[in-house]
This record gives sequence, C-alpha cells and structure tokens, in this order.
Amino acid sequence: HGNHMILVMDFDENGVFCSDNSAQKYFLPYDFVITYVKQIVVFAIEPRIHNPKVLQNKIESDLSTKVSNMSEFESIKLFADEFESFSTIDDELMMCELITSPLIKRLSLAGFSRVNYGKAIKYVYEGENAIVSKLNALFPVMDEIAQKWLLINKLLSKYGVSNNTTCLLQIKSIFNDIADEEYSVACDLLQILDK
Repeated sequence: HGNHMILVMDFDENGVFCSDNSAQKYFLPYDFVITYVKQIVVFAIEPRIHNPKVLQNKIESDLSTKVSNMSEFESIKLFADEFESFSTIDDELMMCELITSPLIKRLSLAGFSRVNYGKAIKYVYEGENAIVSKLNALFPVMDEIAQKWLLINKLLSKYGVSNNTTCLLQIKSIFNDIADEEYSVACDLLQILDK
C-alpha cells in the first residue's frame, strides 16, 4: 500500500521488527528494507518516568468534559448524515486513488486511535487492581467499537469500487451506533475512574 512511516522496535540477523499506526507488529527482512525504505531516521529517547496520578487526572478530566459536552458524539452523528449524499462521497473518493483517499485515511486513524486509547487506559491504571477488574468488562466493548470504525473503512472502500449505495447507508447506521456506544462507554469509564 502507500508509503508511510514505520517504527523499528527491534532487530536481529534476519531483519527488523516494526510497528506502524495499525494494531499489528510485523517483521521485515533486510532485503525488503534495502529495496523499499526511502529514509531512515535514528533517534534516542531518554526514558521518562510519568506520574500515573497526573495521567489519571488528565484522563478523568477529558472524559468528564466529553460526557458533559457531548459535542464529540453529536459530531459523529452529524457526520453520519453526510453519507446520505452519494455525490459528496463520490467527489471525496474521486480526488485521488482510493487507497490514498484522505477520508479513508482519517477513518483508519479514528479506528486505530480507539485501539490506542484502550491500551493507554490499561497502561495508566495498571497498578490499580480494583479499577482494572471493573475496566476488564469494558475493554471488549471498546474493542468492538474500534472494529466498527475499521468496518466503516472497509465498507467505504467497497463503495469506492462498487458504487453500491447500500454500503453508504450501512455506514450511516454504524456511525450512529458508534456515537451512542462511545457515549455509553465514556459514561461507564468516568463512573469507574472518578473515584
């Protein structure tokens, strides 16, 4: 697929272990790296110890704002309405090749950001056993929501190839479900975390 950045996390005599903005880690042999990698940037990171309480307060404050404001969830529903206008979506997808469509890229990033948000919550509350046991019931729901974002991306790609308008109506319905489910999860998270 299109050019993008990767992060090399480890290496051995056969190649490098990488990650990108997807949820998967993968292995690239040195032959591939030599042939296809355009630029390599080497950097070192000084390990920083984060204060978990500061991170927890930030997460709880952000959740509280989202739940009380609700604009993020309403925006998802407003965006869902865009998928009734087939010509608007056609114009968006025709701007460039399907695989590099800004709309498809942004939807992918939204799905991956949901996966990463769940990972961040697990990391920040790792030592809080009472909270983690309550969170364990929510993590599968959060994963399902992330999968719905990825399903939207697949349906949009399918529409770009087939022009089957049923795909767009499915996308609208899934977006509305996501908005309701994300609001519900945010409320549940806030109730668990706001101790």
